[in-house]
Amino acid sequence: MVARSLQEHFASRDYAAIAPLLVPDCRQRTLDLLVGVAEVLSANERLKTTAEAAYAGPMTETWDLAAMENNLGVFSARATLISETFKGDRATVTLQEADAIPLIHAEFELHDGRWLHRPEPAPTRMASELRRLAEVIDEITESVRRGSTFETYVNAFFDRVIPQMRRIVTVRDESAELVVGPPSD
Repeated sequence: MVARSLQEHFASRDYAAIAPLLVPDCRQRTLDLLVGVAEVLSANERLKTTAEAAYAGPMTETWDLAAMENNLGVFSARATLISETFKGDRATVTLQEADAIPLIHAEFELHDGRWLHRPEPAPTRMASELRRLAEVIDEITESVRRGSTFETYVNAFFDRVIPQMRRIVTVRDESAELVVGPPSD
């Protein structure tokens, strides 16, 4: 099943294996987005490891972005297949991401005899904003390595991470300029 393959390939960060399982018109944008998410998850793990060493233990569990690994549809680290429905050259796979409700629906299309995933469109700039979030997290990691206080580390979430996350969730593609004229009679 394609959905399971996509999940496994993303878990191993095998983008070359993911690409041919995506509809062509969404392929590059989706791959860019997945790379951005992977960079954030890796940066988050580096920060977690560094903070645990610097601040000695579990009190470092103040913030962690690892939950995003289960908000990725078919690419989620823990996704349970609930059902599949087929209608001609279209299919819908219903999944549960980790323990989340509501369930999500992933769309697939038949192309040249193969089922390909059609992900929901994401703004083009979202990938670069995700990469910027990874950079922010790496900057915080470096600050912790250089000896920043625990309070500075905790405040970095509110002062630096949340604002960048807000940019990610509010980013929009530039749309064509709308020309508005007088109403027609």
